[in-house]
Amino acid sequence: MTKEKMEIEFSAIPSEHVLYVWPKVAPLFDKLITKQGHSSLEEIYKNIGINKTHLLWIGWEKNNIDNIVVCLLTNIQHDMLIISACAGINMKDWVFKVLSILDNFANDSKCKKMHIRSGRKGWAKSLQEYGMKITAYTFEKKI
Repeated sequence: MTKEKMEIEFSAIPSEHVLYVWPKVAPLFDKLITKQGHSSLEEIYKNIGINKTHLLWIGWEKNNIDNIVVCLLTNIQHDMLIISACAGINMKDWVFKVLSILDNFANDSKCKKMHIRSGRKGWAKSLQEYGMKITAYTFEKKI
């Protein structure tokens, strides 16, 4: 039996509304902090809601706003849209829709490139199907 693909909605959250969705997205970002050593939750919140250097995007199951399946952060540096953090579940249900919306946002923002920072190896196939290529590897050693 094949699992039915979930339909999602995806949108940027204005900085003045971040506080309302933070309790739902913080646990997803907390997993990134634990697994990949990203900034603290406080630093992420500060970049979104206070400094306004990053934009929070969320994706939720259509007709069920309580079921957030993806959250990510973007910021623009020069002519590049950077996805600096991405957390979620069931990537195959949302990856192409999310990237298409981000493509449009990047184009409207006059960006010439889109980068995903701290991506995982398991994403490679889906991202390559979308036309993205691997341009660098990150090496790490704990001290």
